[in-house]
Amino acid sequence: MIAERPDARLDPGILLSQIKLTLDYFDTPATQGKPIGWQAKEDWEAALKSMEAAGVVSPGWNVADYYTNALVE
Repeated sequence: MIAERPDARLDPGILLSQIKLTLDYFDTPATQGKPIGWQAKEDWEAALKSMEAAGVVSPGWNVADYYTNALVE
């Protein structure tokens, strides 16, 4: 981050603290113990149901069309 934004005067200590704070949000109950980036079918189903209720996706979706774990398995 620092190398990509040399003019931003980023503080390494603050950046490290921010990254550490996000670690609590990396897993869901369905993804605990899996590698970073692994996605759970249950999480996607819940998200798609919410999006369908909001009119963002149409009914009749197939959860497998929205994610893959092929890159982390």
